[in-house]
Amino acid sequence: MAAASSWRRTVAQAERASLVVFRLAPHAALTAAVVAQPGGFATRVRYGMACGGLLYMNFANVLKARRTFGGAAAAAAAKPKAQ
Repeated sequence: MAAASSWRRTVAQAERASLVVFRLAPHAALTAAVVAQPGGFATRVRYGMACGGLLYMNFANVLKARRTFGGAAAAAAAKPKAQ
C-alpha cells in the first residue's frame, strides 16, 4: 500500500508542475502577446476570435488550477499517509 500511496503523490506533484509549466504560463504569455499587438491580425474579427479563445482557455485553466491546488484534493495529495 505504501508504494501505491507514494505513486499517487508523485503523480499529483507531476500534474501540478505540468499544469503550471504547460498550461498556465504559456497561455498567460500568449494572452499578453496577443493583447500587446492587435495590429498583428489581418482583421479585427480575427483579433476578437483570438482574444475570445484565450479568454476561454484562461478561464478553463483557472478552474483546473483551483481544483488542483485548492481545497481538500491538494491537501490530501501533499500529506503522506500513515502506514
